Amino acid sequence: MSKRLLSGNQALVKGALYAGCRYFFSSIRPCCKDMISYIAKKMPEVNGVFIPAEDESSAISTCIGASATGGRVLTATSINGIGLMKDGISYLYYEKLPCVIVCIMGNEYGNKHIIPTQNAYNLIVKGWQDFRLPVLCPINVKDMFYLMHSAFEIADKYRVPVIFLSDLILTYMSEIIEIETELLPLSTIEPKDWVLSGTKNREPRVLSPQFDKDAQSLLQKELIEKETRFLHYNIEKSDYLIVSFGAVGHIIYDILKSAKETRIGLFCPISLYPFPVETLYKIALTKKKIIVIEMNEGQLFDDVNIILGSKVPVIFKELDYSKIAEHKIGDFLEFIFKN
Repeated sequence: MSKRLLSGNQALVKGALYAGCRYFFSSIRPCCKDMISYIAKKMPEVNGVFIPAEDESSAISTCIGASATGGRVLTATSINGIGLMKDGISYLYYEKLPCVIVCIMGNEYGNKHIIPTQNAYNLIVKGWQDFRLPVLCPINVKDMFYLMHSAFEIADKYRVPVIFLSDLILTYMSEIIEIETELLPLSTIEPKDWVLSGTKNREPRVLSPQFDKDAQSLLQKELIEKETRFLHYNIEKSDYLIVSFGAVGHIIYDILKSAKETRIGLFCPISLYPFPVETLYKIALTKKKIIVIEMNEGQLFDDVNIILGSKVPVIFKELDYSKIAEHKIGDFLEFIFKN
């Protein structure tokens, strides 16, 4: 273990390599080009494979082949590009092939203008065909490293694609974090008895689509029971509760901690799916008001309303990315309590 000053992009890449990822295929999008450049430099150092693809459809198709041979596979795109991966992602899901897909949230206008946002919540959490995928959402640079390992573990354990949902603020944010410096030995990764690795000394294997609804329901139930993750702060003493995710949760955590504000608690879901429904519900019932803050027009807010119904008042506040750096602690608290 050692302490390093890392950006979110660097922590994500180092976390993937530590977890045993040796295959990375991606088309280059403005939101994730720095991360892709960094992993392209690092892959040869671990005898890994990096292949730039002409588009997202090609990238996810290459992931299918690499995953079928048993490798830990990573790809990355933006909210604008993930739509092109939908066919490939559904193939991964129904063929039960593990893969980790990084999606960086940001509005891309041409190749030069990128605006931080959290506009992908609904699409990533709910926007698939007749299934749901595990979604992990880091809130700080440390999470970018350690959650990447969790993403690969979940993908292998349940044989399912996992979405690693981040945003522009986190990818460029830098923090001093303590990380593992020795790579996870590939020999410690549990062998997979379904891989297509050649028929020497064994019978042929076939990977075919699994459309078993009962098996899908069982998978969702197991994910809900075992893979919910969240962070909370100042829950016991507070009268009000802020619910946020991603970089916004990190910003609010720092502000509340600096202000030593005891009236307000914070709840951040780390797993957007499966969402920590029961935990949020129990905490919210002890509060006077729930305040949902995010960088979109209320996508998480809609889900919090569904979870709580009319049990507790829930209000929404949109955080303007252009004014984040200008917010002073007093101004931010006034922003929270206004109205």
